[in-house]
Amino acid sequence: MRELKFRVWSVNDKEVVPTDCYYIHNLINYRASEFFFGILIKDWKEWEKGDKLYLGSYLLEEFVDKKDKNGSDIYTGDELMYRGYLGVVHYSEPNHQFCVWINEHKSNFTFDEMSSEEIEIIGNENHL
Repeated sequence: MRELKFRVWSVNDKEVVPTDCYYIHNLINYRASEFFFGILIKDWKEWEKGDKLYLGSYLLEEFVDKKDKNGSDIYTGDELMYRGYLGVVHYSEPNHQFCVWINEHKSNFTFDEMSSEEIEIIGNENHL
């Protein structure tokens, strides 16, 4: 069973918010009570399709249960170097798993196809 954890990016502050599951649970509950609940459900459904999950000015990035060659946790939105190619981590609905989109190949690579020794996180597309 994979470890389920998230990283929270503050869009306004442009930084990762120190967090734990309790914080995320409270954030979701806060957003559900602050705004009409249907908006939150819409966000979750969009996220399930591979889109980003925004809760107000926060973006949840899910841990993909893999590490790069430096031992850093890999999250959705991370930009990786893999065999000299730049890729971006996302959830692929057709594959029902986390993948890395390599633009030069115009295709997804699954983490089952990739060795952690060949993956290096170089940034995150959301952290601009």
